[in-house]
Amino acid sequence: MPTTQINVERMPWTTEPGPGGLKTLWSIATAEVTSAASWLRRLRCGVGGHAMMMRFEPGRLSLHCHECGEQTPGWAIGTGN
Repeated sequence: MPTTQINVERMPWTTEPGPGGLKTLWSIATAEVTSAASWLRRLRCGVGGHAMMMRFEPGRLSLHCHECGEQTPGWAIGTGN
């Protein structure tokens, strides 16, 4: 019966991490945590409702949820002249 040899040194998980490997891993973990936190904020607003506040911008008024960032299209406001 023929035997199969495996070259362990060539398997990617057995090599030392290259330059920037830890930085890449950290950025992936940070992105995942940020995504999960954003999802939880949206879930909270979906269950309990948005915490809307008025947002004033030049020529525009809108409502903005300070929990999840949801924003209404708003209304155009003028000086009334």
